Amino acid sequence: MLTVALVGSVLGGCSGDDGSTERADESTTTSSEAGSSGTSTTEVATTVTLDPELEASMKEAMERAEAASLTFDDFPSGWEHLPPAEGDAGPMETCTEVDLDTHLLGLYRSDGFSTSVDPGTLQASSSVTVMDSVDSATKLMEDIGTDRFLSCVNELFNGSTDAYERTGSLTRNETAPSLGDEAVAMSGEFVISPLDDTPDHPVSMAVVAFRTGDMVTVLNSTAVDRNLDETLLRTLLDLLTQRAAQA
Repeated sequence: MLTVALVGSVLGGCSGDDGSTERADESTTTSSEAGSSGTSTTEVATTVTLDPELEASMKEAMERAEAASLTFDDFPSGWEHLPPAEGDAGPMETCTEVDLDTHLLGLYRSDGFSTSVDPGTLQASSSVTVMDSVDSATKLMEDIGTDRFLSCVNELFNGSTDAYERTGSLTRNETAPSLGDEAVAMSGEFVISPLDDTPDHPVSMAVVAFRTGDMVTVLNSTAVDRNLDETLLRTLLDLLTQRAAQA
């Protein structure tokens, strides 16, 4: 099975080991001194205390984001967890011009999920971002819908690794699904070309982002060597829409 590192970080953000993102509340400074017997390292940790009201808001935001995300039980029999995505930064963090350091309260990125189906592979994941106000969430959605943001994402996706070359592009769908308060949908075709002269792999991708109040939910899905499962995508979007409305 070819696992393509497109799902899980398509419009996700930076995350911790548990898939969550919070503002840093601790910084560590490390100093090293070389002596006659080698190198000694001293770590000095400086704790920054968050405002209790802000800390409570962040905790609540993370709980809401996790509750609104996809879980393994949402998928049909035969689906599996994908290995954790490499790296912490996602295209949303890299490409948006909205100040996430100031306005982001919580971000939960689900596991990746995958299934091998004749003749290829399906993958899916979600991310849920909670902003500090409806206004900032609206601005984030506006930014995701710009040509500049789309161009930035495409630049990130195209390129080479030691194992393959990836080419293609996402385009914005002008008739986005009617989800939440507003929605942006993108789709596109990519080609994964292995560098060992084995056959290329066509990859179809769909990304749907929608806002519900101060929350932005993103569904990422790819299909390798086959078409996307549109029925499953609709089912997952309905689940995410219901959870966002209840969160």
